[in-house]
Amino acid sequence: MPPETNPVRIASFRRLFETGKPVAPATIAAQLEWPLERVEAEIGSLEGKGLIQRDAQGEVVGAVGLSVVPSSSEISVDGRSFWVWCARTAVGVLAALGQGGEVRSRSPHSGRELRLAFEGARPQPTEMVVFWPGSEMESSCGSAVDELCTSINFFESRDAARSWAAAHGARGEVLSIEEAVTRSVGKWAPLVAPVRQPAEPAGAATSQE
Repeated sequence: MPPETNPVRIASFRRLFETGKPVAPATIAAQLEWPLERVEAEIGSLEGKGLIQRDAQGEVVGAVGLSVVPSSSEISVDGRSFWVWCARTAVGVLAALGQGGEVRSRSPHSGRELRLAFEGARPQPTEMVVFWPGSEMESSCGSAVDELCTSINFFESRDAARSWAAAHGARGEVLSIEEAVTRSVGKWAPLVAPVRQPAEPAGAATSQE
């Protein structure tokens, strides 16, 4: 995916990371110095493409793959936990932050719980892999969060990933964790730079496990 440039998505991501709480459109409007109506219209358009998620109150709860409501995978960093839409976000955010941490997910093939530790910006050695959709599959998805992200998963092994892909007709590659990090970190590095040291870590989303 190209580097993130949409101001509303950037502002939403950073606020979600800083507070661990849903973000009101008015907060985004004040930060961007945009009219509220413009922000609300942009959020509606992004939500229609699956690029932002809102709750029943209309507040943003997910942006650029980071979420403060339960999702497919969870990351922990510096004592704080967040959910993420897919494996790409999980490894991209932790690698970009460079503070260590852990990913907790579950294999779609076996249902097995999967854990991946990071030391600094680097993942620890593992047999885990990531299924990475091909460009044809990516371009055909109408919603990033509901269609594309549901196919970017962690698996316990290459055989497990290939078996799942064959069963679901998913076309793409099976990447090592190191390869997935290399492809992901550039997207999130510019986004996390201003929020690597959040001023108010209290209030972050916590695991429901």
